[in-house]
Amino acid sequence: MGEVAVLAALHHRRKTGKGQFIEMSQSENIMRTMGWVWPYQQMAQKGVEPAGNRDQCICPADTFLCRDNLLAAIAAPAPDEFRGLCEAMGKPELAEDPRFADHAVRLQDRNALAILNIVADWARTKTADEIENLGKQKGFAATRLHNAKDENEDPHRRQRGFVKEIDDPLYGRYPEHDFPVMMSRTPPKIKWTVRPVGFDNEFIMTKILGRSQAQIDELYLHGVLGKWKDQQGRRPPPDWDGQSGAIVRR
Repeated sequence: MGEVAVLAALHHRRKTGKGQFIEMSQSENIMRTMGWVWPYQQMAQKGVEPAGNRDQCICPADTFLCRDNLLAAIAAPAPDEFRGLCEAMGKPELAEDPRFADHAVRLQDRNALAILNIVADWARTKTADEIENLGKQKGFAATRLHNAKDENEDPHRRQRGFVKEIDDPLYGRYPEHDFPVMMSRTPPKIKWTVRPVGFDNEFIMTKILGRSQAQIDELYLHGVLGKWKDQQGRRPPPDWDGQSGAIVRR
């Protein structure tokens, strides 16, 4: 929000030659970045609760598992969109069903769950690409969701340099998502990937914080410090020799 305010002020200065005083409220800007939550609570007079991928302001709108075990996102709140979805499902009569004929009525929990279950059962009979094509034909929003493999192999992302091969000192060579901002004079570089959990504990504790090995052992004993063996997260390769790949050394 602050960045947009500065850009707007610079634009105003370029047009008029006059500066701007910017006053930015933290609380109101936090509310703005939370999107629809505050208006929803005001209108519904109830707090927002976890709803998974289901949209509490649009119905039907969710992510559905398809026949090919890929996911497709579908949204059809407007009358024509919902009618198109019903036709795509081979159930045009649902558009006239009293439970679903009006968007406000569809948003009621019982009706929302009913139509979402119907869409979910139908989506399981189609591939994600088939649903996306039906959305184009029938006029409702539908798209196959891209997984990590899709993002990695996407030719556009590779051409743009968003995916690059990294020669990591610990994990070796492999493709990695690169920083998605292109800068001509200071292009970003990735020297290594995220380190295993706790990889540099000893270096930091001894060289930077001046702790002895006995003090470090005490911290490990009480769970103040931990490594990959103690918790879920990134780990070294199974055949790691315990030495190679260290970026910072004692």
